Amino acid sequence: MNDNIENNGIPDAFRSKVEKNHRQKAAKAGTESDDKPKPASAGDLIQLAHSGCDIRRRDDGRAYAVAKGLGVFLDSDTFRGFLSNLARRCGFAPAHKSTMEDAILCLQDDAKDTEPIPVHLRVARTETGVWIDNIGQDGRLVHIANGRWSLVDRGADAGAPVFERPDEMRPLPVPSEDHGDRLDAFWEVINCAERDRGLLAGWMVYVLTHESNPFPLLLLDAEQGSGKSSSMNAILELVDPSGIEAGKLQKDERDTAIVCEHLWCLRYDNISSMDTNKQDMFCRISTGGGYATRSLYRNRDLATFRFMRPVVMNSISLPALRPDLAQRTVRLELPRIPAENRQTDAAFKARKEQLKPMLFGCLLSLCAKVEQMLETEPNLANPPRMADYAATLHAIDQITGWNSLDSYRAQQRQLSDESISEEPIALALEKIAEQFRLPWEGTSKELLEKFPETLGYDLPTWKSMPQSAGDVTRSLKRCAQSMRAKGWTIDRRTGTGPTSGTAIWHIKAPAEL
Repeated sequence: MNDNIENNGIPDAFRSKVEKNHRQKAAKAGTESDDKPKPASAGDLIQLAHSGCDIRRRDDGRAYAVAKGLGVFLDSDTFRGFLSNLARRCGFAPAHKSTMEDAILCLQDDAKDTEPIPVHLRVARTETGVWIDNIGQDGRLVHIANGRWSLVDRGADAGAPVFERPDEMRPLPVPSEDHGDRLDAFWEVINCAERDRGLLAGWMVYVLTHESNPFPLLLLDAEQGSGKSSSMNAILELVDPSGIEAGKLQKDERDTAIVCEHLWCLRYDNISSMDTNKQDMFCRISTGGGYATRSLYRNRDLATFRFMRPVVMNSISLPALRPDLAQRTVRLELPRIPAENRQTDAAFKARKEQLKPMLFGCLLSLCAKVEQMLETEPNLANPPRMADYAATLHAIDQITGWNSLDSYRAQQRQLSDESISEEPIALALEKIAEQFRLPWEGTSKELLEKFPETLGYDLPTWKSMPQSAGDVTRSLKRCAQSMRAKGWTIDRRTGTGPTSGTAIWHIKAPAEL
């Protein structure tokens, strides 16, 4: 943002005022007058802000200061520091804290009178193509359009979107054009089973070219000694490097929503369990969600957070996911690294740094080819869940000759089977499947009454059967899609006649069960 300030760091609008201050100081030299600089007033700070940047608002009302394609949230320490530094360059003493807050409140009001603009984080998808932010130490952009990619200096293209760069964001490597489409080089620094490589390449392409489409959660599943943490870090360094290290899950949705404001890809290391609330939260992050809470130091104002983010995590023994999250997950099973192939951490990092420019260039070229193919073949026949990601896999298969979409469909079926094995109601229905060979109709209460009291003893002791009609409804809705994939007919409709207005289940077991 400071790049937008001219005349040795002093905005044009303040040039004459600063020169007048210097003349007054020179005239007072040698006298007993106090020639110390005075603190900037709120009016000075407001004028400085408007001179050094554009004050705008996002469509959700959040106010930003924008300069040379970068947006900074007004109510942030980053903007306060920028404004304080600007005032110092103009000959002012540091402003009082209350003066700074008054100025920011006025600037936020100014922003309300402007037309809203989109402010993007790391990736932007516009009418002119795909844009990826913060490349190299000079913070350039990558522009993907017409089947190719190019580097663009920040502020050089008037059609480039506005990006936000949190302090934790780190630059992506400068891509090499001399990469030779060497997709095989990725597996030198990323341990991935050969059958899953297309799934990973597709995920990386997808998160670099999509901004507001549902994102599949990437799960690296491996035993000890498989390099899962180093592989995950290598993946992230090619799509969203950050100063925030992968760690444990946040304690609640509020903390996760705040992290979403600072990261394009959420990252978690060595996750061994995930309760129901966490799984529901990741479903919302995958397909888009929001969170509202009371504004700090305000009784009646709301602070709102909206998020849709890619998520990557690794685990050794994560239990089966619930059906709704399993259908949003891409799982990579990492093979164990043989002892003869292990290397020191220093040697691995040195090789990774050597390869990163070539790998990123190769990845961008694949992104450009996929984008061009999707323009001519945007629709996929009979897509699975996460259809946009599946379309990306289909395009990659056309380019590389892989079978990643078939692998994804097979994995979805496997994850679906695993997920309903954790659902008591699915296990119960399978045990009494003979009663559903012919189509059955009834309410959730009637279905609950079909389960014998002793049925729970036939299930693993850690399972809990539904205790009410409401439990049956919620459980069956959660696993219905996965059970349909196994051949069950499960539909819920509104009854007619004597049952008018009542929700009626229509259930039929598969013939081969």
